[in-house]
Amino acid sequence: MDRVAKIINKRMIDMGIRQRDLITYLGESQSAVSKWISLNPKHRNDMPNTALLKICTYLDISPYYLLGLDEPDKIRASEENRRLGILDITTISHRASAGTSSDIEGVEVADDIETMSISSSYFKTPQKAENLRVMQVDGYSMTPMLYPDSHIIFDITKTAYAGDGLYIVNFKNILMAKLLQVTSKGTLKIISTNKEYESYEVEIDNQSVFKIVGKVVKIIM
Repeated sequence: MDRVAKIINKRMIDMGIRQRDLITYLGESQSAVSKWISLNPKHRNDMPNTALLKICTYLDISPYYLLGLDEPDKIRASEENRRLGILDITTISHRASAGTSSDIEGVEVADDIETMSISSSYFKTPQKAENLRVMQVDGYSMTPMLYPDSHIIFDITKTAYAGDGLYIVNFKNILMAKLLQVTSKGTLKIISTNKEYESYEVEIDNQSVFKIVGKVVKIIM
C-alpha cells in the first residue's frame, strides 16, 4: 500500500484537496480514512476495494495506475506487439549529452512511463525489450555519428566494457554517449567523434569518475 498512499497524498496536494474533503466524499470515519492513506505503515490499514474505487473517481486516478497494473487495452496491445515481433522499449526521462550539458547531479535518471515500439527485425541480433532503454541525445560532440534529438537504444545489462563501440557512460557525473576504445597503454579512451570536442582517457576500472550505463545497440537519426 506504500505506492497507493503516496500517490493519493500527492494527488490530494496537487488538487488542493484536504483530508476532511475526502472523508466527507467517502462518508467514512476520520479514523478509517486516516489509516487508509497514512504514509506510516504502522498506522495504515488496507482499504476496501469500494473505497479505493471511490477515491480513484474523486481524484481522477486510474485504479490500474494506482495499483501499479497495466491498463487492459495496454496489455492487449503489448500482447499483440509481441505476436508481431514488436519490442516495446522503455524510454529514459533524461537526455544523454553529446556535449557537456547533461549534468545528472541531483537529477533522477529513471525509466519513464512511455515506450517506443520497434520491430525486432530492426536489430541485427535478437533483443529483449526488458534489457533495452531508449533516450534522446543533446549536443554536437558525436557528429556525424549522432546529432541532437537522435534516439539511441542501449542494453542496460552491458555495464562493463565489452569491446570497442558506442556506450552510454556516466563520466564525472555527466551522462554521455561516447565511443569507448582501449589504448595500447591499457587505458580506456572516451572518444568524441567531433574533433572540436575533447576526448578523455581513464583507467578501465576507475569507478570514481567513470561508469558504463549500457552499450548502444541501435541509433535512430
